[in-house]
Amino acid sequence: MVDLFCLPYAGGSSTIFSSWNRELDSHIHCVPIELSGRGRRFGDLLYANMEESVADVFNILTRDHELDSYAIFGHSMGGIIAYELAKKIEQNGLKRPEKVFVSATQPPIHNKSKKWSELPDDEFMECLTSLGGIDLELLNNKEFLDLYIPILKADFSMIENYRFNHKDRPINTDLVILSAADDPYIHREKLNDWATFTSKEAIFHEFEGNHFFVNEHSTEVIRLINQQLQNTKQNMHHLS
Repeated sequence: MVDLFCLPYAGGSSTIFSSWNRELDSHIHCVPIELSGRGRRFGDLLYANMEESVADVFNILTRDHELDSYAIFGHSMGGIIAYELAKKIEQNGLKRPEKVFVSATQPPIHNKSKKWSELPDDEFMECLTSLGGIDLELLNNKEFLDLYIPILKADFSMIENYRFNHKDRPINTDLVILSAADDPYIHREKLNDWATFTSKEAIFHEFEGNHFFVNEHSTEVIRLINQQLQNTKQNMHHLS
């Protein structure tokens, strides 16, 4: 069995991936990771920075799971956490993932210039709405916004203040880079820079849709994951 550890986008919880096991191949098991301050961990403190989030997820993986045969998937903010997590795993001498999937994620050397997290709440939500994927009815739900905006702003602050350490080596794991044709958040011409972040293969795949294609086109995303992890099934047969 291959564990697929899945990390959500800003403001997202583990429920994003709750239906994935229905479409993943039988030898792949989706393990959604609940980040602090949301979902089942709503009462926990939000992360102050990217290092905290990576350390927390690293502790969850090493404490609760056997890192034997596994892969990591992250969408948007989750993609940065996924990459930094893979780096931390290698630096600690643990078994590397089979693949790392970074979805709707700008290469770490291209940081956002504008800090959305510092905008007034109404302007902040306008920016988020421009990405697609936000239920417009929720924008009129004050109770929802009072709960949700602090989580989103904390996540965006974490992304905006993240700085890649250029002294670190590329990871020694295949990188699969997923993007969408109509994603206003991602500069398509810069995506190729992901190839410099791995010493192995960088595999690029573009989908239809906007920044939240992982929701709208989850069947196609899961099909790609099944294809990319097909070799792990063959390797398991050889070992059995």
